[in-house]
Amino acid sequence: MASLDDLPPGWTSIAYLRPSVYYIILGTIWAACLVPLLCVLVIFSTPTSRRQPIFAMNVFVVLIGIIIGIVNLKFKRYTGEMLAPPAKGFDPKIVLAYIGLIIFIPPFVDCILAYRLYVIYPPRSTPRTLTCIIFIPVLLFKVARLTNLVLFIIAFTHALLNPNPITAFQEFQVIWNREAWTKIEWFLGMFDNCWATGWFLWRLWKSHRTGGARDGSDKIMQLFHIALSSFLFPCLFSIGQVISTFLESDFFLGSYLYVCNVYLQIIGLLFATIWAFKGRAERGAGSTYRRFFSPPIPLPFS
Repeated sequence: MASLDDLPPGWTSIAYLRPSVYYIILGTIWAACLVPLLCVLVIFSTPTSRRQPIFAMNVFVVLIGIIIGIVNLKFKRYTGEMLAPPAKGFDPKIVLAYIGLIIFIPPFVDCILAYRLYVIYPPRSTPRTLTCIIFIPVLLFKVARLTNLVLFIIAFTHALLNPNPITAFQEFQVIWNREAWTKIEWFLGMFDNCWATGWFLWRLWKSHRTGGARDGSDKIMQLFHIALSSFLFPCLFSIGQVISTFLESDFFLGSYLYVCNVYLQIIGLLFATIWAFKGRAERGAGSTYRRFFSPPIPLPFS
């Protein structure tokens, strides 16, 4: 078999290009899925719901997901160039933009989920002690995750500024696989999701026990769908991501899983909002949850 050095000038082994091709396929497919979902979100929304914070936050997250897919195409072209012999230079700004977007979008999605939790447990009708028990850990999780990610970006920037692109990429692999920053983020993300999931499901179970199922089974199913898409799916994938960090898997496999997890969180968030808007449209503008739940449980779309 001919070695890489035997390849004609201008030719590159497929082994160097395969990771970039996989990234391009994943990023393009996931970003393309967000476009029709954004259209569905707009269709099920109303002029009133479009003025709500949750609608603006959903649109922002979807647009960021689409931008990530676009930046992904350019970033992976640079990845292929710097991995292929002879190594070429690459634009650090493109790489930093992609990494910054892809690692900071999960905490932002979790902030939206925390807002849903805030709507389910409004401070005006929730005991102060319970409010503190629920939301102080949520706030601490967010602060710890953001601090950890800022430290990661600083370390990654130092590695990226290495004039040798091959060395820069190898240092990034070491930071991603062996340093504690990524593991801390995934552990904190898992605990963050599990904490929110537990309180959401506890409220759902409590509503079922207090008689909501007799008159509002459709409302309970909507809450279940919201919990499933917004909380349970991200929680399960976060657990899977943590497990993968301790397995003997290569760098690229872990990064594929991370990209898929990011887009699944965005899609789950969209599904939850679409279900909420759909339920609100079916009930009509004047109906609320007060007649079905005690204490009242609003759908997390306001």
